[in-house]
Amino acid sequence: MNHSDLNSLPRPIRIGPHRWCFEWIEPSPATPVEAAQFAGESIARRSAEDDVWGWCSFGEHSIQLHPELATRPSLFAEVLWHEVGHAINYIYGVKDGQDEEEFTTQAARGWLQVFRDNRHLFAYIGRLTRAGR
Repeated sequence: MNHSDLNSLPRPIRIGPHRWCFEWIEPSPATPVEAAQFAGESIARRSAEDDVWGWCSFGEHSIQLHPELATRPSLFAEVLWHEVGHAINYIYGVKDGQDEEEFTTQAARGWLQVFRDNRHLFAYIGRLTRAGR
């Protein structure tokens, strides 16, 4: 997959009643991790010192991904899955500290809906994992 080809990103997906888009985005020093967390956004990163790999914008219903992921298919699949998980948790009200049974039930409902309505996403993740072998 070539990161310069924006069409290599998955098509938009539906999570609950909302349409979520995927975008390539360069992390910006003007948008620090702490500000993202304060604003209720979700990020995936290598470490505290390194670049952000993925960003889930709850307000914009978008998942933004670092272009370097296009050269690392296994990591791309992991970050994509991770950020979709944050979007599901947000839409379905899954919260840290919930009773385990309640957490598991809400998360399962969200993942089942995403799987049912977005088969293309799971096919895309499958292609990424096969390419990363």
